[in-house]
Amino acid sequence: MIFGFIGIGSSVVVTHSLGGGDKKGCVATVRTAIAVNLWLGLLISLLITFNTTGLLYLMRLPPELFNYAQPYLVILGATLWLEAHNVAVGAILRAYGRASDAIWVTMVQNAINAVGQCGPAFRPLWRAQDGHRGGRHRR
Repeated sequence: MIFGFIGIGSSVVVTHSLGGGDKKGCVATVRTAIAVNLWLGLLISLLITFNTTGLLYLMRLPPELFNYAQPYLVILGATLWLEAHNVAVGAILRAYGRASDAIWVTMVQNAINAVGQCGPAFRPLWRAQDGHRGGRHRR
């Protein structure tokens, strides 16, 4: 949500600058929006990646599930900065009137995310080493 606020705000300022013919202001806003989202994304990624146990306690996850949730949360946290970057770039592309490019970026990002989620959830290409089969149930 934080990334979305920055993306929407920068989109409004970029559109205003483009409408007013202020190319320098537009470029400065684009640079600032990308930099702020990137640095904020990196900070939040680091906080999540290196504080998984504390976050899982805050979510009141039963301790016996930590072994399953911790690696997932580390991967999620480590890649969160990419989401922050994509939100900023997508908002700026829409402000420049390139909405179809922003849609393609989002679709490719979601496809990569879906394929990446299949591995930990269903383990289609390898066997579960500890008997946990993700989305499949043993009979």
